[in-house]
Amino acid sequence: MASKCFALTGGIATGKSFILKEFRRQGFKTIDCDSIVASLYRNETVKRKLRKEFGTANKKGLGGIVFASPSKRKKLEFILHPIVLRELRKRLSALKKQKKPVVVDVPLFFESRQPFHGLFSGVSAVRTTKKQQLARLAERGFSKKEALQRINSQMPLVKKLKKSDYIINNTKSKPFTIKQVRLLAKKLGDF
Repeated sequence: MASKCFALTGGIATGKSFILKEFRRQGFKTIDCDSIVASLYRNETVKRKLRKEFGTANKKGLGGIVFASPSKRKKLEFILHPIVLRELRKRLSALKKQKKPVVVDVPLFFESRQPFHGLFSGVSAVRTTKKQQLARLAERGFSKKEALQRINSQMPLVKKLKKSDYIINNTKSKPFTIKQVRLLAKKLGDF
């Protein structure tokens, strides 16, 4: 694995993607697990498994099914998470020879049963308010009910913050958040 590798986590719509881009601007290599999942929805083998299990391989259709049923969500995770972990390990292995630190956006770091924990030197969590999450999800076209289903399907953000090594406060302005990321990037780069 890469010599310095850190996980970035938080709840849905907390600003992880924005923060990951800022780490990239600070010279870190980055991996986004959501982009790995998105590529799986285009994989024919995965699509067949999803259709067989859920009757659809459409991401939006699946969202309606799995966020309404914890047992169906677990089934989806059982299908996708091992593949995501394999791809993540492959990408980290490819970065091993580089001396640059790596930040990996792992939204379900604490919720996942996969052994992500042994891959990372530390974990950063993004803090925001539920009101901000709801507003961002509304901008993405989710109803309040759909947004709350997604937020409530994850470990409460306060628990993620308590379990993390570092916290990035994303409740204020973008410049405020960028300043925090830059300070943390310096600390992690010297780690």
